[in-house]
Amino acid sequence: MKKYFHTVDIKDNDANVNTVSRYFTDFTLLRWRCRSIDESCGQATIRT
Repeated sequence: MKKYFHTVDIKDNDANVNTVSRYFTDFTLLRWRCRSIDESCGQATIRT
């Protein structure tokens, strides 16, 4: 993440927190969608 912040030139800590939380939210939603599709095809089971 440090390399990303350096590349995008984000130096404010508040902006860092917002960017990281947005990244993990997007990643989690994408991961959940992929797992849901796999489950609907009978390839994986989602355990909560």
